[in-house]
Amino acid sequence: MKEAGEKDLVLKFNGEDVPMVPFVEAIIQETVLGLVKTLKGYEEGMDVTIEIKEK
Repeated sequence: MKEAGEKDLVLKFNGEDVPMVPFVEAIIQETVLGLVKTLKGYEEGMDVTIEIKEK
């Protein structure tokens, strides 16, 4: 069970949380998980972390 204020998805720009409505959060989460679940090594329920740094 999630604690109050705990989210399934956190998006940050330069370390600062980006507020999102639940609909947008769900779209991003389900899109990323849909791609990641096809990768070898993925197991249901594991934490997934993605970091993108533009050069």
